[in-house]
Amino acid sequence: MMAYLTFFRRYLMWPTIGATLFLLASCVTSSKERGNGIQTSESAYGNYLAARYATASNDVKAASRYFSAALEKEPENELLRQNSFLSAVLAGEISKGAEIARPALDTEVEARLMRLSIAAEELAHERFMSAEAVLAQGEYGPFSAIVRQLLRAWASYGAGDVDKALSLLDGANSSSIFTSNIAFSRASMLDLAGRNAAAQDAYKATIAIGKYSDRVLYAYGSFLERQGKADEARAQYEKAMAVFLDSPMANAALARLDAGKGKGVKAIKPLISNAAEGAAEALFGPAQILVAQQHFDRALTYLEMARHVDPQHAAAIDLLALLMEAVDRPDDALIANQSIKRNSPYGMKADLNKASMLFRMDRRDEGVALYRKLAQKHPGDERLLAVYADVLRTIEDFDAALPLYTQIIDAMGETAGWQLYFSRGTVLERLGRWREGVPDFRKALEIKPNQPEVLNYLGYTYVDAGENLEEGMTMIEQALSLRPEAGFIVDSLGWAHYRLGNYEQAVRYLERAVEMSPGEVTISDHLADAYWQTDRRLEARFQWKHTLTLEENDDVDFAAVAEKLAHGLRDKPTVAVADP
Repeated sequence: MMAYLTFFRRYLMWPTIGATLFLLASCVTSSKERGNGIQTSESAYGNYLAARYATASNDVKAASRYFSAALEKEPENELLRQNSFLSAVLAGEISKGAEIARPALDTEVEARLMRLSIAAEELAHERFMSAEAVLAQGEYGPFSAIVRQLLRAWASYGAGDVDKALSLLDGANSSSIFTSNIAFSRASMLDLAGRNAAAQDAYKATIAIGKYSDRVLYAYGSFLERQGKADEARAQYEKAMAVFLDSPMANAALARLDAGKGKGVKAIKPLISNAAEGAAEALFGPAQILVAQQHFDRALTYLEMARHVDPQHAAAIDLLALLMEAVDRPDDALIANQSIKRNSPYGMKADLNKASMLFRMDRRDEGVALYRKLAQKHPGDERLLAVYADVLRTIEDFDAALPLYTQIIDAMGETAGWQLYFSRGTVLERLGRWREGVPDFRKALEIKPNQPEVLNYLGYTYVDAGENLEEGMTMIEQALSLRPEAGFIVDSLGWAHYRLGNYEQAVRYLERAVEMSPGEVTISDHLADAYWQTDRRLEARFQWKHTLTLEENDDVDFAAVAEKLAHGLRDKPTVAVADP
């Protein structure tokens, strides 16, 4: 979003002379636009100011409305047209953006995205020849030029000229980041055109490039199914699940094959079944590249165009919603998420993402309720149950989390990962049943011997309990050697020395831990205690006072910290000693 804001700051330059008068006039002469509840001004400058405020507030719908109102007052303002266009696209108003952009074509005002948005509008209405004509002209940057060529190819395909479409793909000069996208479009076109032998070769060539997505594997699998090669198709679906872990399309296909609904059936729907869907996929691929490069603002524009061309492109909408949340547009994110059909392969993923969004928006009760609903609806889905168990552990509902972890581990048997055993062990420890958790910690280390979080947790548990002290200290030191930058592990080692009565050594480690994690309340409290035991009373009180300014957690009792601040540590701590 930063580049979006910078765009406005750079280009919207209004005369400063008389600005105050403009502003006062805008406050007096305002009118309410019909049906949208947004107050617009009678002056261009007043609307511009409102648009700037809406932009800064990430209210893209309001920004678009205000910029449009300003443009109506000043239709010859070229820079205002550019910003009106961009705000409309970011608001998902592609038809409106295309309307704003058309007068700017072939002028100095034309921006690179303008022709792409007009083409998206034409493609969405299957006006393929018109889209191809728009894209045949104009100037483009290195990135948008490849996207333009992909869209031209799909427009030509939609207009019925398959050979021209393929030749346009052949003529797309591409950097390595686009090689897979171009190859995938070629394979999809050949598949859709019924040129099966060439399509199979093209799918294989796309996968051989190496930079493919799970959607490529699904598309090839669906092609193979339609050729009556169900076993080969299954191999592609299983590869998608193994490589990408979360592949909704492949997961749905495997479930269908397992249920016997489709083996030998040739009418399986391909991933791309028409030119508009192909164009949307051609916009989605570049958006993924932009996300990987952290160009979120540009990615949003491509995703909005993809959604406009194919309103059912669930993968694009799913990514769009996540990006909206990332740029502080949570309400827009939820609306976009809700537009994904829940009976589609992306339905469960959309629900899980919605629950996570609610959680991050501090609407925890709603998020937990949705997780619970999903777990009840899909009681045999171990991955879903694991997510729900993790959520319960996060909100410290350990009693509810424990049986879920046990259910998942029992169901998965030998395939249960170290994370599940570690999670169940931590739950048992938090319930005060740490000895029951030790076998789970050891099982986690058996599966993944050098896992630093497990080593640290079990080592600290031993030292804090005064048992297996030598092994516990060795585990913590090993964990620190594996993750020397982890403040919480440095804290563990410092607190272990404290529990053993090695206060000077404890201070050295705990001071280092505080430097690494200055806002961690537990580490701050630990350091204050260590200062007190080394007769650094003034520093101890300062550190306790600082502790009370940090965010409280369940491991630190602020009432106890306040008591220590007032009276110090009244009793020497119990020093952990090894059993004889």
